[in-house]
Amino acid sequence: MGTRIREDLPPGRLELVRALKKLYSCLGRCTQAGTALRLTEKGHTVTKGQISRYLNGNMLPNAKFVEALYDLAVATAGNNPGGMTRQQVLSLHGSAEPTRCGTCRQTRQRNRALAKENEELKAAEAGLRAQLTTAQRRETPLPVPRRERDRQRRSSDVRAARQIAKQAASLQDAGDPGAALAMLLDTVGTLTPVEGAMSAKILRAEKRDQLADTLLHVYGRERREGDVLWMALKLHEQGLMNDVAVVLRAATSQAGTDTGV
Repeated sequence: MGTRIREDLPPGRLELVRALKKLYSCLGRCTQAGTALRLTEKGHTVTKGQISRYLNGNMLPNAKFVEALYDLAVATAGNNPGGMTRQQVLSLHGSAEPTRCGTCRQTRQRNRALAKENEELKAAEAGLRAQLTTAQRRETPLPVPRRERDRQRRSSDVRAARQIAKQAASLQDAGDPGAALAMLLDTVGTLTPVEGAMSAKILRAEKRDQLADTLLHVYGRERREGDVLWMALKLHEQGLMNDVAVVLRAATSQAGTDTGV
């Protein structure tokens, strides 16, 4: 009763094994050795080891074994044991794959590795978000004498952002999206976090989503953590929460690559 079903069974064989397990459970406390003896007495010679392999999916039984086990379950528990008819069980046997899936285990292992990587990236992103929150809390109003200078700086950032967005859009409209993307790649290294955030906002407003995504991805991957956090803060202030997530994910993905995640 304690035989475990293999994890790498293809769908058809898995359904058959589950049906065989139901029939076996109808035999009550009969052990696999006892079941082998009872089947042999009924004219179907089988060993305990074979039954074990049938019940965990290592071996595909022949139809005669399936019928013999079904008859034994009927004799023990009555008609339709496990809620199944003879034809249903035989149909499952006919649909069972003759060999086990050779790639299922590798696929599951790969999926588990990807799931682990995803969790690590989420943890890294959560760390960056915590730092972003801290940066927001620490941000304090500047003294009054510096307001005019800050206003001029913001105006300069906006002009630079508009110029960047305009150049990228012009190249894209000219039928050369590759040149537009290349221009953004070359520009990212010189953008301040405010210019980057403003450029993304302008591109979004002009429905240049591909260019905006490229800008955010490259900025997150190429710039140091402090710049990325500052840019995320500015995006947050502008209500671009989706773009905050984009740039942080790009940064955490790069961090995972750098550390061999």
